[in-house]
Amino acid sequence: MIPSRSGPLRLTRRARSSLGLRDVILLTAPPLLVVGYLVAAAGSDYYRALQFDDYWSSSVSVEQQFLARATGLFKAVPAVRAQHRIDTEKDDAGVVRLQVDPKLLDGAYRDPQLGWGKWMSATLIEGDRLLPGDVRKRGDNSVHWLTEKKTLTVRTSRAELYKQYRVFGLSAKEVLTSYVANRLAREFKLLAPMTTVVPVVLNNQYAGMYRFVEVVDESFLRTVDRMPGNIFRGDAAERGEYFKGIPRDLFADPYIWDRVARNDKPTAPDSGQLRLFLEDVNGNDFASQLRLMSRIDREEISRLVAFLLLAGDPYHMDGVHNQLWYEDPSTALLHPLPWDVRLLPLEQRPSTELNDFLRAVLRDPWVVDGVLRQLREHLTKARWTALGDSLASSAWRRFHAEFAYDSVRKQ
Repeated sequence: MIPSRSGPLRLTRRARSSLGLRDVILLTAPPLLVVGYLVAAAGSDYYRALQFDDYWSSSVSVEQQFLARATGLFKAVPAVRAQHRIDTEKDDAGVVRLQVDPKLLDGAYRDPQLGWGKWMSATLIEGDRLLPGDVRKRGDNSVHWLTEKKTLTVRTSRAELYKQYRVFGLSAKEVLTSYVANRLAREFKLLAPMTTVVPVVLNNQYAGMYRFVEVVDESFLRTVDRMPGNIFRGDAAERGEYFKGIPRDLFADPYIWDRVARNDKPTAPDSGQLRLFLEDVNGNDFASQLRLMSRIDREEISRLVAFLLLAGDPYHMDGVHNQLWYEDPSTALLHPLPWDVRLLPLEQRPSTELNDFLRAVLRDPWVVDGVLRQLREHLTKARWTALGDSLASSAWRRFHAEFAYDSVRKQ
């Protein structure tokens, strides 16, 4: 007997009619809740960014934050798996271990402007030693404060050192490539602070890979065998809460510089030398150019420019931050201290122009000739690429699990 064609049709209709409102809600509620969470979180991220007026926050949009949140949700399972491969108890002298009151830490992390520059009590762990210290948020713009990994400054008490330093920075930006670039600065015999890569364990949980940075102060001069002298810092112009409405061009305004090291001798020059230096940078006659070149070491500036070109980043030491200058009291010369250089393709379109100082000194034919000689020397010997590859490879092998987790989390 051939079954009627109307029978299955009636069953299908009955099956469809049995799908009630409750079933529809159960099927649609989870994805709607996920989308609602992503929209609300993206809106919250965007609102937080609006608290600042710097270049990074101005590029943030709700769509961008929504995509970032969605990507993070998609990568959650691989990130958890990668995190479980990390041994936070492993015996490695390179690991930085910190303990901070969770309430203080959560409060400081939750609000990007809360407690900026405010020290929080901490305990630094080195083997069996427990050292009292302090931690604070670090950085000069919102890129440091709106991301999951926060850039930090750590210090111990005056009587103790942690890993041979009393004060050090932990930078979260582009850790491996920035480490390679800034480590290579010393290959050009420049006054650059020591840097390395370290995993950070915060409150017994892995917080991520960071770049350990020696803080430039009076103690830095001792490590590089230089006499105590003034170190002028131009690194706060992007902090909108400090300089909102004020021109941020460091080479035009000496009042947004400060001194992180001072020559306290009664006969020592004050910050007036900095004002004269800036006046000559902005001079438009031949006499100003001659005075400017007399205040610096031409060969050193040639090495600096060659280093920046090989790193692919002659722009990040710009006119609003990343300026550190040491005034040698024995010669009265000013020496640049590169410390936050990125490793970039040179053909990448820059977001800023060369700073006023570099544009001024590159008018000098002897400086340009020195730059070309330095480039030829380092490119011919191929030492630059070999050493850079060696630094990156050894760091990756040592902390492979930690870098792998950070890579998944970033995606």
